[in-house]
Amino acid sequence: MTQEFTPMQIAMLQQLPVVRKVNATRIQYTDAFRREFLLRDRRGESPTVIFRSVGLGPEVIGHKRIERCTRRWRDTADAILARGGKPVWGDDADGSEGAGGADVTDFLKFLDDMPRSESDSVLSEMMIIINGRRIARLEKEVERLTRIVHDMEGATWDDGTGENAE
Repeated sequence: MTQEFTPMQIAMLQQLPVVRKVNATRIQYTDAFRREFLLRDRRGESPTVIFRSVGLGPEVIGHKRIERCTRRWRDTADAILARGGKPVWGDDADGSEGAGGADVTDFLKFLDDMPRSESDSVLSEMMIIINGRRIARLEKEVERLTRIVHDMEGATWDDGTGENAE
């Protein structure tokens, strides 16, 4: 059975740049996100990591939705990739800089207009998304630095003192 989204969750999901349309039971993603997903998936990234990097980790939309999207998009990859589209993050497709959704001012107005307990709940969910994005960026940075260290292993280097050269 499909877990239904609450009105607050729907409002929050609509703020994400990768979501084209959402209702209580379905999320429609942008063509750009589908394309980016497939490109990253083909490079070996985990589907969960890809979804989490755009604020849609399993804690937000559930594992089943990620699994079903992955299967459906892989099955229709040629058609999706042929449509093209801009990267979700503009010029920076890895999401390390400038990642974000709709205008922050609009979102803050949205929060101001709702009762306090509901806005607290939305803020809590939003913090999960924000922290998920931050963790995903940090994981990418760790992977990048690990590759650099791995490439440097066994290499000789000289800091000018002559002590480190072989």
